[in-house]
Amino acid sequence: MTTVKQRINSMTKELLDNGFLHLIDQTEEQLNELINSLGRVIFTTDVVVKPESKGMVTSARGLDFHTDHHKAKYIIWYCYKQTDLGGDSILMDAEKIYQQLSDDYKQQLQTIIFSFKYLFAKTVAR
Repeated sequence: MTTVKQRINSMTKELLDNGFLHLIDQTEEQLNELINSLGRVIFTTDVVVKPESKGMVTSARGLDFHTDHHKAKYIIWYCYKQTDLGGDSILMDAEKIYQQLSDDYKQQLQTIIFSFKYLFAKTVAR
């Protein structure tokens, strides 16, 4: 087994065990190796904070709990430049929360009709 494959297997195990993975000092190439091992990419975008922005993604304001895409199994961020102020993220694994719900509540959730506006016109599939 190659060193790259061992590193990816180790990172994938940590991701699955903890529900998140925090990588430090990774190159973009190393990140892409991991991403390609996880599956298809739904969407990619560059996020740059604009001081007067009203848009959620480009605003310096914090966001309430949300998911970035209903079909995403993983959400991955790569920080090219850390902001001078803020930038905190509180992450949770919704699957672990779901597993703790009663069977009755899970069944009630199955009755919800979900519709969404197509938000990602520039979706990138890898």
